[in-house]
Amino acid sequence: NESNGLDDSNITESNPVPIFKSQNSIQLQENSELAFTVLSEAVDGSSVTYAIIGGDDQHKITIDPQNGQLSFSDFWPDFDYPSDDDKNNIYEILIKVTDNQNYFNTQDFNITITDDENDLVPTKIVWKTGQDDGSIEGLPFGHERNFAAITENGERMIVAGNRMWEDSLHSINSTMNFDTAQGYCAGLNYGGHGDWRTPNRQELAEMINYGKTGIMFDDIFENKKAATYWTSQEKLSHTGNDSFAWSISFADTIWRTPNKNDAYNVRCVRGAEISDHHDFSVDSDIVIDNKTGIMWQNAQFIGGKTWQEAKDHCKNLVFQAYSDWRLPNVNELLAIMPYDNNEILFEDLSPIQSPNLDSGHSWSSTEADDIYAYYNINDWDEATNRDSLFMMYWEYPKSDDGNMMLNRCIRGGRL
Repeated sequence: NESNGLDDSNITESNPVPIFKSQNSIQLQENSELAFTVLSEAVDGSSVTYAIIGGDDQHKITIDPQNGQLSFSDFWPDFDYPSDDDKNNIYEILIKVTDNQNYFNTQDFNITITDDENDLVPTKIVWKTGQDDGSIEGLPFGHERNFAAITENGERMIVAGNRMWEDSLHSINSTMNFDTAQGYCAGLNYGGHGDWRTPNRQELAEMINYGKTGIMFDDIFENKKAATYWTSQEKLSHTGNDSFAWSISFADTIWRTPNKNDAYNVRCVRGAEISDHHDFSVDSDIVIDNKTGIMWQNAQFIGGKTWQEAKDHCKNLVFQAYSDWRLPNVNELLAIMPYDNNEILFEDLSPIQSPNLDSGHSWSSTEADDIYAYYNINDWDEATNRDSLFMMYWEYPKSDDGNMMLNRCIRGGRL
């Protein structure tokens, strides 16, 4: 579809419009930078300028007005998860070229994305925090933060993505030990439903609003407090000690492993369960999580770094021919935690070489506010040569680099 004309009414046969000299369609392999230059010339030899004036994907592509070079605005294309307007891996734009006499010409231009069969992990958008460079607004595991309150049989519940949560006075007024909490949820009949259960760690983490302080439940909950809540999972133990279980504090977001006899709150859940999504494989200097689509560096970058320095390091990293590395957010770090005593830990795939670095802190990309960001703690178990994954999150000054020693960059999916 080509058209031509003049921006005023002085079109004459002696002053024809510029002519496009380059092809009007190209093929580009996924995960590649767009570096195609549109060529045209004015009949009188004068200079020309370029602009993108239409097409379904005009906001995803930019053009240099002087030399006609095209580029994607803020992404590289992914064949498996296309982002063009009609999701057919063809980006469509309309280009305009204008000469010094204001004569112009337009031409449709298409970019077809092809599959890279050697791509180790297709980039996946799996889950979304809604935050990577600002305050968290999103729901950590599963969905955007879009909660809805419903009432059935006179009892209030909160729907969050694929799950439904109890919103009762019992969830804030009653404390119990770990085993009692499991029995309470299994026997609960609430809102006309009898299939309640105790949430696992990832499910309970859905309820954390990292952008809040104080009571870190979403405001839609009527019954909430800054308390510690049980999960359904025992603490990983290589010694056979099953006396401890996982809990999460909604006062500070810390994941703790108290004794099962301690008394804490419980909030029951029903619906689709977040299953074990660990499926790691090793390819040279990278570790691939085949279920989340995330690729991890098979080595930490060692040395104290501030939060911004750690982010910049990953952003500027070119490693294994990839240049889209980033610092993992809190949920991406949580995704490598083991689920049971028999699971191979992530660190087994990437052992720390130096005996002097058997434990330490690492940054996440998640901010708490302008001053603080979240981090995790890894403790190495020398007896088993495994990471005991005593991982928790807390606010740490972004400017402090004293303890931030075991950072790691990732690429691929998004949690």
